[in-house]
Amino acid sequence: SGKHSSSCSDRTTMKELELSSEELGLALQYSPTPGVPQLVSFLNSLQQREHAKDLNVNIANSNIKNSREENNYLPSQPSPEWNYDVSVTVGSQDGLCKAFEMLLDPFSQDDELFVESPTYPGALGFLRPYGCKLIPVPIDEHGIQPEQLSKLLQESSSSHSSSYPFGENDQQKRKKRRVLYTIPTAQNPSGSTLSNDRRIAIYHLARKYDLIILEDDPYYFLHPNRQCIPSFLSIDHNLGDGRVLRFDSVSKLLSSGMRLGFVTGPPTLVNQLNLHTQTTNLHASGISQLLAYKLLDYWGLDGFDDHAASTATFYNNRGNVLLSAAHQNLSPDLAEWNIPEAGMFLWIKILNGKIGRA
Repeated sequence: SGKHSSSCSDRTTMKELELSSEELGLALQYSPTPGVPQLVSFLNSLQQREHAKDLNVNIANSNIKNSREENNYLPSQPSPEWNYDVSVTVGSQDGLCKAFEMLLDPFSQDDELFVESPTYPGALGFLRPYGCKLIPVPIDEHGIQPEQLSKLLQESSSSHSSSYPFGENDQQKRKKRRVLYTIPTAQNPSGSTLSNDRRIAIYHLARKYDLIILEDDPYYFLHPNRQCIPSFLSIDHNLGDGRVLRFDSVSKLLSSGMRLGFVTGPPTLVNQLNLHTQTTNLHASGISQLLAYKLLDYWGLDGFDDHAASTATFYNNRGNVLLSAAHQNLSPDLAEWNIPEAGMFLWIKILNGKIGRA
Protein backbone atom coordinates (compact mmCIF):
# COMPACT_ATOMS: atom_id res chain seq x y z
CA SER A 1 0.00 0.00 0.00
CA GLY A 2 1.04 3.63 -0.33
CA LYS A 3 3.17 4.73 2.63
CA HIS A 4 2.03 8.01 4.15
CA SER A 5 4.91 10.48 4.37
CA SER A 6 5.54 12.12 7.72
CA SER A 7 6.95 15.08 5.75
CA CYS A 8 3.44 16.29 4.88
CA SER A 9 2.66 16.97 8.56
CA ASP A 10 3.22 20.64 9.32
CA ARG A 11 4.92 20.58 12.69
CA THR A 12 4.79 24.38 12.95
CA THR A 13 1.01 24.26 13.35
CA MET A 14 0.84 21.38 15.82
CA LYS A 15 -1.56 21.90 18.70
CA GLU A 16 -1.73 20.24 22.07
CA LEU A 17 -5.03 18.43 22.53
CA GLU A 18 -6.15 17.28 25.95
CA LEU A 19 -8.20 14.24 26.88
CA SER A 20 -10.56 14.68 29.80
CA SER A 21 -10.57 12.01 32.49
CA GLU A 22 -13.85 10.74 31.06
CA GLU A 23 -12.38 10.55 27.55
CA LEU A 24 -9.25 8.84 28.83
CA GLY A 25 -11.40 6.28 30.60
CA LEU A 26 -13.30 5.71 27.38
CA ALA A 27 -10.05 5.24 25.45
CA LEU A 28 -8.72 2.70 27.94
CA GLN A 29 -11.90 0.62 28.15
CA TYR A 30 -13.75 -1.66 25.74
CA SER A 31 -15.79 0.31 23.22
CA PRO A 32 -18.79 -0.64 21.09
CA THR A 33 -17.70 -2.83 18.18
CA PRO A 34 -18.57 -0.23 15.48
CA GLY A 35 -16.27 2.24 17.24
CA VAL A 36 -16.17 5.02 19.80
CA PRO A 37 -19.57 6.73 19.35
CA GLN A 38 -18.17 10.25 18.96
CA LEU A 39 -15.81 9.15 16.18
CA VAL A 40 -18.48 7.09 14.43
CA SER A 41 -20.81 10.11 14.51
CA PHE A 42 -18.17 12.38 12.98
CA LEU A 43 -17.29 9.86 10.26
CA ASN A 44 -20.95 9.30 9.47
CA SER A 45 -21.43 13.06 9.03
CA LEU A 46 -18.35 13.17 6.81
CA GLN A 47 -19.57 10.31 4.64
CA GLN A 48 -23.04 11.78 4.36
CA ARG A 49 -21.62 15.10 3.23
CA GLU A 50 -19.28 13.44 0.72
CA HIS A 51 -21.58 10.80 -0.73
CA ALA A 52 -25.24 11.68 -0.06
CA LYS A 53 -25.43 13.70 -3.26
CA ASP A 54 -28.32 13.86 -5.70
CA LEU A 55 -26.43 12.86 -8.84
CA ASN A 56 -29.42 12.87 -11.21
CA VAL A 57 -28.23 9.50 -12.48
CA ASN A 58 -29.74 8.06 -15.64
CA ILE A 59 -28.90 4.42 -15.07
CA ALA A 60 -30.85 3.19 -18.09
CA ASN A 61 -28.51 5.03 -20.44
CA SER A 62 -25.45 4.53 -18.22
CA ASN A 63 -24.58 8.20 -18.03
CA ILE A 64 -25.15 11.36 -16.04
CA LYS A 65 -27.96 13.60 -17.19
CA ASN A 66 -27.25 17.13 -18.39
CA SER A 67 -23.51 16.56 -18.54
CA ARG A 68 -21.81 16.92 -21.91
CA GLU A 69 -18.36 16.33 -20.47
CA GLU A 70 -17.34 14.43 -17.38
CA ASN A 71 -15.20 17.32 -16.16
CA ASN A 72 -18.30 19.52 -16.04
CA TYR A 73 -20.08 17.11 -13.71
CA LEU A 74 -21.10 18.68 -10.42
CA PRO A 75 -23.40 17.09 -7.84
CA SER A 76 -26.35 18.99 -6.49
CA GLN A 77 -27.22 19.42 -2.82
CA PRO A 78 -27.18 16.43 -0.46
CA SER A 79 -30.20 14.16 -0.61
CA PRO A 80 -32.16 14.00 2.69
CA GLU A 81 -32.19 10.23 3.10
CA TRP A 82 -29.04 8.47 4.29
CA ASN A 83 -29.48 4.78 5.02
CA TYR A 84 -25.91 3.64 5.64
CA ASP A 85 -23.95 2.67 8.74
CA VAL A 86 -20.29 3.35 9.53
CA SER A 87 -17.99 0.99 11.40
CA VAL A 88 -14.40 1.68 12.43
CA THR A 89 -11.88 -1.04 11.53
CA VAL A 90 -8.23 -1.79 12.28
CA GLY A 91 -7.12 -0.12 9.07
CA SER A 92 -9.23 -0.40 5.94
CA GLN A 93 -7.64 -3.73 5.03
CA ASP A 94 -9.11 -5.29 8.18
CA GLY A 95 -12.62 -4.43 7.01
CA LEU A 96 -11.82 -5.43 3.45
CA CYS A 97 -10.59 -8.91 4.40
CA LYS A 98 -13.61 -9.45 6.62
CA ALA A 99 -15.85 -8.49 3.71
CA PHE A 100 -14.11 -11.06 1.51
CA GLU A 101 -14.71 -13.71 4.18
CA MET A 102 -18.32 -12.62 4.61
CA LEU A 103 -19.21 -12.72 0.91
CA LEU A 104 -17.07 -15.49 -0.58
CA ASP A 105 -16.72 -19.18 0.21
CA PRO A 106 -13.09 -20.24 0.62
CA PHE A 107 -11.64 -22.83 -1.76
CA SER A 108 -14.78 -22.61 -3.87
CA GLN A 109 -15.15 -22.04 -7.60
CA ASP A 110 -18.81 -21.13 -7.20
CA ASP A 111 -18.63 -17.57 -5.89
CA GLU A 112 -16.73 -15.21 -8.18
CA LEU A 113 -14.61 -12.18 -7.34
CA PHE A 114 -13.88 -9.81 -10.21
CA VAL A 115 -10.64 -7.91 -9.57
CA GLU A 116 -8.81 -5.21 -11.47
CA SER A 117 -5.67 -6.31 -13.30
CA PRO A 118 -3.31 -5.20 -11.89
CA THR A 119 -4.67 -4.72 -8.38
CA TYR A 120 -3.55 -4.03 -4.82
CA PRO A 121 -0.97 -6.70 -3.83
CA GLY A 122 -2.16 -6.64 -0.23
CA ALA A 123 -5.60 -7.84 -1.30
CA LEU A 124 -4.08 -10.60 -3.42
CA GLY A 125 -1.95 -11.62 -0.46
CA PHE A 126 -5.18 -12.50 1.34
CA LEU A 127 -7.23 -13.75 -1.60
CA ARG A 128 -4.80 -16.21 -3.18
CA PRO A 129 -4.38 -18.45 -0.13
CA TYR A 130 -8.06 -17.94 0.71
CA GLY A 131 -8.79 -19.89 -2.45
CA CYS A 132 -11.82 -18.15 -3.95
CA LYS A 133 -12.30 -17.81 -7.70
CA LEU A 134 -10.59 -14.67 -9.02
CA ILE A 135 -11.50 -13.21 -12.41
CA PRO A 136 -9.10 -10.45 -13.59
CA VAL A 137 -10.64 -7.43 -15.33
CA PRO A 138 -8.41 -5.33 -17.63
CA ILE A 139 -7.89 -1.68 -16.75
CA ASP A 140 -6.36 1.26 -18.61
CA GLU A 141 -5.55 4.86 -17.67
CA HIS A 142 -9.27 5.45 -16.96
CA GLY A 143 -9.75 2.35 -14.78
CA ILE A 144 -11.90 -0.71 -15.41
CA GLN A 145 -13.03 -1.12 -19.01
CA PRO A 146 -16.82 -1.66 -18.76
CA GLU A 147 -16.99 -3.51 -22.08
CA GLN A 148 -14.42 -6.02 -20.83
CA LEU A 149 -16.26 -6.44 -17.53
CA SER A 150 -19.52 -6.95 -19.43
CA LYS A 151 -17.93 -9.65 -21.57
CA LEU A 152 -16.58 -11.47 -18.51
CA LEU A 153 -19.95 -11.28 -16.78
CA GLN A 154 -21.71 -12.65 -19.84
CA GLU A 155 -19.28 -15.56 -20.00
CA SER A 156 -19.72 -16.18 -16.29
CA SER A 157 -23.50 -15.96 -16.51
CA SER A 158 -23.72 -18.63 -19.22
CA SER A 159 -22.26 -21.21 -16.83
CA HIS A 160 -23.57 -19.77 -13.58
CA SER A 161 -26.50 -21.54 -11.96
CA SER A 162 -28.65 -19.68 -9.48
CA SER A 163 -27.83 -21.67 -6.34
CA TYR A 164 -25.68 -24.44 -4.92
CA PRO A 165 -25.65 -26.69 -1.82
CA PHE A 166 -24.73 -24.78 1.29
CA GLY A 167 -24.19 -26.32 4.71
CA GLU A 168 -24.37 -29.92 5.83
CA ASN A 169 -27.79 -30.41 4.30
CA ASP A 170 -27.55 -30.46 0.50
CA GLN A 171 -31.15 -29.26 0.37
CA GLN A 172 -30.05 -25.96 1.82
CA LYS A 173 -29.36 -23.59 -1.04
CA ARG A 174 -27.92 -20.13 -1.26
CA LYS A 175 -27.49 -17.89 -4.24
CA LYS A 176 -24.07 -17.85 -5.84
CA ARG A 177 -22.40 -14.52 -5.36
CA ARG A 178 -20.57 -12.23 -7.73
CA VAL A 179 -18.43 -9.52 -6.17
CA LEU A 180 -16.44 -6.70 -7.78
CA TYR A 181 -13.38 -5.42 -5.93
CA THR A 182 -12.26 -2.02 -7.22
CA ILE A 183 -9.93 0.81 -6.23
CA PRO A 184 -11.61 3.57 -8.25
CA THR A 185 -9.48 6.59 -7.33
CA ALA A 186 -5.69 6.80 -7.88
CA GLN A 187 -5.55 3.02 -8.05
CA ASN A 188 -2.79 1.01 -6.43
CA PRO A 189 -0.60 0.21 -8.33
CA SER A 190 -1.59 1.71 -11.71
CA GLY A 191 -2.47 5.23 -10.53
CA SER A 192 -5.60 5.24 -12.72
CA THR A 193 -8.81 6.99 -11.69
CA LEU A 194 -12.07 5.52 -12.91
CA SER A 195 -13.88 8.02 -15.13
CA ASN A 196 -17.36 9.22 -14.20
CA ASP A 197 -19.09 7.63 -17.19
CA ARG A 198 -17.41 4.31 -16.48
CA ARG A 199 -18.56 4.38 -12.87
CA ILE A 200 -22.15 4.72 -14.02
CA ALA A 201 -21.72 2.00 -16.65
CA ILE A 202 -20.17 -0.39 -14.13
CA TYR A 203 -22.98 0.20 -11.65
CA HIS A 204 -25.43 -0.53 -14.46
CA LEU A 205 -23.65 -3.88 -14.97
CA ALA A 206 -23.76 -4.51 -11.22
CA ARG A 207 -27.54 -4.14 -11.33
CA LYS A 208 -27.89 -6.31 -14.40
CA TYR A 209 -25.75 -9.17 -13.06
CA ASP A 210 -26.42 -8.68 -9.33
CA LEU A 211 -22.87 -7.73 -8.35
CA ILE A 212 -21.88 -6.56 -4.89
CA ILE A 213 -19.31 -3.76 -5.20
CA LEU A 214 -16.44 -3.45 -2.72
CA GLU A 215 -15.25 0.14 -3.18
CA ASP A 216 -11.74 0.37 -1.72
CA ASP A 217 -11.01 4.10 -1.85
CA PRO A 218 -8.10 5.05 0.46
CA TYR A 219 -6.81 7.72 -1.95
CA TYR A 220 -10.16 9.46 -2.50
CA PHE A 221 -9.30 12.41 -0.26
CA LEU A 222 -6.01 12.89 -2.14
CA HIS A 223 -7.88 13.75 -5.35
CA PRO A 224 -8.02 17.54 -5.82
CA ASN A 225 -11.43 17.35 -7.54
CA ARG A 226 -13.06 14.68 -5.41
CA GLN A 227 -16.32 16.61 -5.17
CA CYS A 228 -16.73 16.12 -8.93
CA ILE A 229 -16.35 12.34 -8.70
CA PRO A 230 -19.46 10.21 -8.09
CA SER A 231 -18.41 7.39 -5.77
CA PHE A 232 -20.08 4.02 -6.12
CA LEU A 233 -21.58 4.67 -2.68
CA SER A 234 -23.15 7.91 -3.90
CA ILE A 235 -24.56 6.15 -6.98
CA ASP A 236 -25.91 3.42 -4.70
CA HIS A 237 -27.40 6.07 -2.42
CA ASN A 238 -29.27 7.58 -5.36
CA LEU A 239 -30.63 4.27 -6.62
CA GLY A 240 -31.26 2.55 -3.29
CA ASP A 241 -29.90 -0.88 -4.19
CA GLY A 242 -27.71 -1.39 -1.13
CA ARG A 243 -25.05 -3.24 -3.12
CA VAL A 244 -21.96 -1.18 -2.18
CA LEU A 245 -19.56 -1.50 0.74
CA ARG A 246 -17.10 1.39 0.84
CA PHE A 247 -13.71 1.29 2.58
CA ASP A 248 -11.85 4.46 3.62
CA SER A 249 -8.56 4.87 5.45
CA VAL A 250 -7.06 7.21 8.02
CA SER A 251 -3.57 6.06 7.03
CA LYS A 252 -3.16 8.35 4.02
CA LEU A 253 -4.32 11.51 5.81
CA LEU A 254 -3.41 11.24 9.49
CA SER A 255 -1.20 8.33 10.45
CA SER A 256 -0.74 4.78 9.22
CA GLY A 257 0.42 3.83 12.73
CA MET A 258 -3.03 4.59 14.14
CA ARG A 259 -4.29 1.53 12.23
CA LEU A 260 -7.74 3.00 11.63
CA GLY A 261 -10.08 2.67 8.69
CA PHE A 262 -13.83 2.78 8.33
CA VAL A 263 -16.38 0.91 6.28
CA THR A 264 -19.66 2.44 5.11
CA GLY A 265 -22.55 0.46 3.72
CA PRO A 266 -26.07 -0.91 4.14
CA PRO A 267 -26.84 -1.79 7.78
CA THR A 268 -27.44 -5.46 6.90
CA LEU A 269 -23.90 -5.87 5.55
CA VAL A 270 -22.17 -3.64 8.10
CA ASN A 271 -23.88 -5.50 10.96
CA GLN A 272 -22.48 -8.77 9.65
CA LEU A 273 -18.99 -7.27 9.60
CA ASN A 274 -19.51 -6.12 13.18
CA LEU A 275 -20.45 -9.66 14.21
CA HIS A 276 -17.21 -10.88 12.65
CA THR A 277 -15.26 -8.25 14.59
CA GLN A 278 -16.98 -9.22 17.85
CA THR A 279 -15.58 -12.74 17.53
CA THR A 280 -12.05 -11.69 16.48
CA ASN A 281 -10.47 -8.39 17.55
CA LEU A 282 -13.57 -6.92 19.31
CA HIS A 283 -12.93 -3.36 18.05
CA ALA A 284 -10.21 -0.99 16.88
CA SER A 285 -7.85 0.55 19.45
CA GLY A 286 -9.72 2.89 21.77
CA ILE A 287 -6.65 5.10 22.18
CA SER A 288 -6.22 5.47 18.42
CA GLN A 289 -9.91 6.20 17.99
CA LEU A 290 -9.92 8.93 20.65
CA LEU A 291 -6.78 10.53 19.24
CA ALA A 292 -8.34 10.60 15.78
CA TYR A 293 -11.63 11.94 17.12
CA LYS A 294 -10.03 14.75 19.14
CA LEU A 295 -8.08 15.92 16.10
CA LEU A 296 -11.05 15.67 13.73
CA ASP A 297 -13.33 17.37 16.23
CA TYR A 298 -10.81 20.20 16.64
CA TRP A 299 -10.59 20.63 12.86
CA GLY A 300 -14.26 20.18 12.09
CA LEU A 301 -15.33 19.33 8.55
CA ASP A 302 -13.89 22.56 7.13
CA GLY A 303 -10.55 22.02 8.83
CA PHE A 304 -10.53 18.44 7.61
CA ASP A 305 -11.03 19.73 4.06
CA ASP A 306 -8.09 22.10 4.47
CA HIS A 307 -5.86 19.28 5.68
CA ALA A 308 -6.98 16.96 2.88
CA ALA A 309 -6.30 19.68 0.30
CA SER A 310 -2.81 20.39 1.62
CA THR A 311 -2.02 16.67 1.71
CA ALA A 312 -3.25 16.26 -1.86
CA THR A 313 -1.05 19.19 -2.94
CA PHE A 314 1.93 17.64 -1.15
CA TYR A 315 1.60 14.36 -3.05
CA ASN A 316 0.85 16.16 -6.32
CA ASN A 317 4.12 18.08 -5.98
CA ARG A 318 6.00 14.87 -5.26
CA GLY A 319 4.36 13.25 -8.25
CA ASN A 320 5.50 16.10 -10.49
CA VAL A 321 9.09 15.58 -9.35
CA LEU A 322 8.83 11.87 -10.14
CA LEU A 323 7.30 12.57 -13.56
CA SER A 324 10.07 15.03 -14.33
CA ALA A 325 12.69 12.43 -13.42
CA ALA A 326 10.95 9.83 -15.58
CA HIS A 327 10.88 12.19 -18.58
CA GLN A 328 14.55 13.01 -18.12
CA ASN A 329 15.80 9.45 -17.68
CA LEU A 330 13.45 7.17 -19.62
CA SER A 331 13.22 7.57 -23.39
CA PRO A 332 9.90 6.89 -25.21
CA ASP A 333 11.32 3.78 -26.87
CA LEU A 334 12.27 2.36 -23.48
CA ALA A 335 9.23 3.04 -21.27
CA GLU A 336 5.74 4.48 -21.26
CA TRP A 337 3.35 5.69 -18.59
CA ASN A 338 0.16 7.65 -18.04
CA ILE A 339 0.04 10.75 -15.89
CA PRO A 340 -2.12 9.99 -12.81
CA GLU A 341 -4.76 12.46 -11.67
CA ALA A 342 -3.87 12.04 -8.00
CA GLY A 343 -2.53 9.65 -5.40
CA MET A 344 0.83 8.01 -4.76
CA PHE A 345 1.53 5.80 -7.77
CA LEU A 346 3.11 6.04 -11.21
CA TRP A 347 2.85 2.81 -13.25
CA ILE A 348 5.80 2.60 -15.68
CA LYS A 349 5.82 -0.07 -18.40
CA ILE A 350 9.23 -1.14 -19.69
CA LEU A 351 8.73 -1.72 -23.41
CA ASN A 352 11.67 -3.97 -24.25
CA GLY A 353 11.46 -6.00 -21.05
CA LYS A 354 14.76 -4.87 -19.59
CA ILE A 355 16.69 -1.80 -18.55
CA GLY A 356 20.37 -1.59 -19.41
CA ARG A 357 23.02 0.18 -17.39
CA ALA A 358 23.22 3.93 -17.84
